[in-house]
Amino acid sequence: MARKKKRKLPIFLAIIILIILLFGIMLKWNSGYTQSVSGSTNAYNKLKDAVIAGGTVSLSSDDINSVISNSFEAQTHKGVTIKNIYVNMSQNKLDIKIPTAYKGQNFLVSSTGKVALKEGCIVYLPDSFKLGAIPLPKNFILNKLKAMYSSKFTIEDDGIYINKSALPVTINSIEIKDNNLNIGVEKLKLNLSNSKAAEVRDELLNTVKNLNASDKTKVEEAIKYIENNPNALNNIKTKLSGVSNSEIKKIVQDIDNGKPSDGGNSSIVTPSQGTKKIDTKTATELSEELGEAAGKVKDSASKAVINAMQAQAASGTINSSLILPQVKALNQTQRDEVQDALKTSIKPMYFAQVSSMLK
Repeated sequence: MARKKKRKLPIFLAIIILIILLFGIMLKWNSGYTQSVSGSTNAYNKLKDAVIAGGTVSLSSDDINSVISNSFEAQTHKGVTIKNIYVNMSQNKLDIKIPTAYKGQNFLVSSTGKVALKEGCIVYLPDSFKLGAIPLPKNFILNKLKAMYSSKFTIEDDGIYINKSALPVTINSIEIKDNNLNIGVEKLKLNLSNSKAAEVRDELLNTVKNLNASDKTKVEEAIKYIENNPNALNNIKTKLSGVSNSEIKKIVQDIDNGKPSDGGNSSIVTPSQGTKKIDTKTATELSEELGEAAGKVKDSASKAVINAMQAQAASGTINSSLILPQVKALNQTQRDEVQDALKTSIKPMYFAQVSSMLK
């Protein structure tokens, strides 16, 4: 009996060691993953064309990965470094691969899922998450993301929600078809009038992410109505009358009082609110693109407006109150010239910064 026990012990240890080795292999599976990316600007050009005229833009995996490679920088959260993000599409699903590093060791985090429009949001609905070849519980990952990115995304039990109103362009549809991501985009509207309606719209945009589903739907409809009917502000009060949120009620009340509300933490730049800072990379790239836009206009007053915008971008500080007097002095032909130059020169990712200069 003693001899049998002695024989069983080495076998048991061998099994334990084998399990540990297999676990390590699965954990480190594909840990050095990388993917060839062209780095082309095709995606930016496709998006520009779509937002100028409105319509559907079709992006390939390389288009999306090129956008990511041109804008993404490695990020570290609690010791975990996200080195890159790769997106591939197969049939109607996304395949996301995220090479990471922790304490000098490389790992690959991956996920598959679907993308859709839901409740006024762009939603990533994950089917699975993996670390190496080891499956991870979906709820565990979503809860971790909620702790890390709660200010940027809304994390629900079924997936990751990005509110459409937080994007620089209006998305009408999104689907994966024939291994491409097809996005329906509304024609871009750059506001050159500094209207009260624009202030109300921006206050609603900054509040909508905190609303329940019922209120969110009504506010999204009101935002779209403002964009299409900027001079019909009184009708907005009717459209928002059934919203229960206190911040929205204050915005409605301030429409009657004829003054902007501060309940929505508006991002509009005015003398009383000070200035808006942009990071160095954005400042450099946006300044170059505004320089390109200035070269496309012939009218001296139109060019002066874009040159003023370029100077602000180059300084890294935006204060629209310094540009608005020049904007208001433009006639409609000059404004159209400015809009056309901006639309054809500025990357979609910088539309928000450009819009903030014109409000």
